[in-house]
Amino acid sequence: MCLQPGKLKAVLRIGETQARDLAIGQPALIDTRNGMVRGHVARMDPAAQGGTVAIDVAIDGALPPGARRDVNVDGTIQLQRLNNIVFTGRPTIAQDHALIGMFMGASRLVDGTARGGGRETPVAERRSDVRILDIFQNTASVRVDAGGWIDYMHVVKWKGRWMILNVLWENRRRP
Repeated sequence: MCLQPGKLKAVLRIGETQARDLAIGQPALIDTRNGMVRGHVARMDPAAQGGTVAIDVAIDGALPPGARRDVNVDGTIQLQRLNNIVFTGRPTIAQDHALIGMFMGASRLVDGTARGGGRETPVAERRSDVRILDIFQNTASVRVDAGGWIDYMHVVKWKGRWMILNVLWENRRRP
């Protein structure tokens, strides 16, 4: 977190490949370690350093009590908001370097999420890059690039809500 007279900002380091999806003005949420604060993307460094791009997030409003300058922060930048969708999360049975069955019912996915599936993933390895690959009328294909796996989803708009119809995933192989 950097403080300048009259200006508050957080500097986030974003992977070079993920930074291409960012734009000035996108909303952000910053964890100052003393509380959460809202902001927006104010500046993007034009050059990458060490595979990351510096993103300046302007703070909207007051900092939480106890927030200090020059402290490491975490942040989330909202790329897009999808309304009226159902999200089932990652099943807890998926293990690194292991094969699991390709079919899993929705109730098993929901149960795994309710038990906190995915929380054991270290913060530094968490990712959630969502890309809408194609939309045609009431159907779409979506790719979710998460920390240890990649999902390909078929979604359908039914009764005004986007719902996941099918998910195929594969765990990422670690070097």
